[in-house]
Amino acid sequence: MFFKIFLFEIQNRVRRPAVYLYFSAVLLFTLFAFSTGSLPVGDKEHINSPYLIAFWSAAMTMMMMLVSSSVMGTAIYRDIEYQTKDYYLTYPITRAGYFWGRYLGSFFFMIIISLGIYLAIYLGSFIGPAIGKSDHAQYGPNKLIYYLYPFLTIALPNIFFTSSLFFGLVAITRNVKVIYFGGILLFLFYFVALFFLNNTTNATVIGISDPFGLNGIRFQMNNASATQHNTELISMSGPLAINRLLWPGLSLLILIYTYFRFNFEKFFAGKRDKSAIDDVTNRASHKTIKTPAVNFSGKYDRRTLSNLVKLELSNILRDNYFWIIIITGSLFLGFVFWLGSNNYGVQDLSILYLLYNHVLHGRNIAARPPDPLCVYKRFAATAKLGAKWF
Repeated sequence: MFFKIFLFEIQNRVRRPAVYLYFSAVLLFTLFAFSTGSLPVGDKEHINSPYLIAFWSAAMTMMMMLVSSSVMGTAIYRDIEYQTKDYYLTYPITRAGYFWGRYLGSFFFMIIISLGIYLAIYLGSFIGPAIGKSDHAQYGPNKLIYYLYPFLTIALPNIFFTSSLFFGLVAITRNVKVIYFGGILLFLFYFVALFFLNNTTNATVIGISDPFGLNGIRFQMNNASATQHNTELISMSGPLAINRLLWPGLSLLILIYTYFRFNFEKFFAGKRDKSAIDDVTNRASHKTIKTPAVNFSGKYDRRTLSNLVKLELSNILRDNYFWIIIITGSLFLGFVFWLGSNNYGVQDLSILYLLYNHVLHGRNIAARPPDPLCVYKRFAATAKLGAKWF
């Protein structure tokens, strides 16, 4: 029964356009970055160097946590949404067959989407020189190990972490809102952690605490020469090795806990209706029903629009997840303002290019920002040419 559910999940995903949209987004974004050289490339460093491929693998799989929340979260919630329990409960489907069939079927497509990163890097090394955005000398050899190694040590553990987390949340809570709430919350908490790690010089803490390994890779990049960047692989030793064992191990524990906590019958049973079912004769009414007056004039349309807007706003404002996201986002902005740039003892507000440099280039957010006029001129010129952004 496992293979039937697994194949059914594969067939169902193939028919859905969301998978193709996610794959295309990852492919095009990476292709643009590597074909134009819009990366933190050092002097004499190849655009497709092993270090940059590893760095991009960590950065993209970190941003793919929102994709994981959508793909993995809806894997089993669809059965609740479409009320398929009558079908499943009448067939000899085991808990293991259903659970692992749904999980592995969706996780297979997460792997396919992540492979778009490496396909785009490979294509970018040829498309960039062909369209004149970069030179052939800026690219090194495309060795298989340069792609396979970061996929197995960085990308695969990262998507396994986010996939297990979001799949487990929905399997236990039976709530689709947890999918989007959990994705946004993890994304915000991760950036808050980056701001805190920016104020410490402890390499061990920096390397271990990042679940995506981005800080550990960036630490090695800052302490390696251009020759090492172009010819060597990221070293899986020290804090980064502990990181690559710790977080996938934690993901495995989450998945195993979810499996033993998962109850096949209770998952489909749902909550019982608290209201008692009255007898039909007691609910019967002998009152005369008046014929309503129907009027579809312009006043009716305006009144209907107003009532629907009020209803939707009321549903949003009464939703606990909405307020949790608002509070979390406000706390995130508070941390950004608190740990923002500091020039000559005067605290600056958060600026977009400081956040961009801090997250993607690893620069200290407390460093003195460039001249705003120079930044504006550079941005205007590059935007006009449609080339690199910053």
